[in-house]
Amino acid sequence: PSFDKVVPPSFLELGVAELVAIYSELCELGSPPPVIDADDLQRDPEAVLSGLCEDLGIPFQPQMLKWKAGPRDFDGIWAPWWYESVHTSTGFSKSRRYPMTFPFAFYDLLEQSLPFYNMLKRQVRRTTGSLLPPPPDPPLPVPENKKILVWVGDELLPRDSARVSVFDSVVQGGDAVWEGLRIYDGKVFKLEEHLDRLFDSTKAMAFSNVPSRDWIKDAIFKTLNANGMFNNAHIRLTLTRGKK
Repeated sequence: PSFDKVVPPSFLELGVAELVAIYSELCELGSPPPVIDADDLQRDPEAVLSGLCEDLGIPFQPQMLKWKAGPRDFDGIWAPWWYESVHTSTGFSKSRRYPMTFPFAFYDLLEQSLPFYNMLKRQVRRTTGSLLPPPPDPPLPVPENKKILVWVGDELLPRDSARVSVFDSVVQGGDAVWEGLRIYDGKVFKLEEHLDRLFDSTKAMAFSNVPSRDWIKDAIFKTLNANGMFNNAHIRLTLTRGKK
């Protein structure tokens, strides 16, 4: 929203794809740059700046937390448009407790930009103190499943990207049917019987737009082949009513 006060926003103008490209290139060169989050900086500027200085190999100075109000000679020609609030500030302001109302005219732009933002968000430097790190992932019963491909909707996705919508019926009300299948010696044990029972369940639950038997079998076989699972493997086949 603040960007729109100066320039009509576009994906190109926001530059998030270029930031990801720069970050990736530096990582390939063996020098991943530190990434900080503006909300973290406002919440605890001393901790974030101290950590940033440590990463950059420069000393932290308390003067970094305060400054005199007013413009600077090195602000550049865009200062009158971009730096109005900076020129009136003398330090880091607290972040908003509640976000601003989102201008939904930019909803498509948000969807386009968010994956790039999240890629950088995952690289944010975590500091000690008031900034708590995310909780660790729980241990997996089968560690080998940490890197698997999962069929969601109509595509295979890496484990961490395999998600269903919060508006899906299975999330909203546990509205789904499922079957557990076993694979032995390259074959799915009693596949046809499992599919018969699955389709009986969809009829009992009055599901509509149910994929065909051939489509489901194709998805199963593609998933097994992609993961190299041909023996002593287990599949959880789940169908939901879809998004509400």
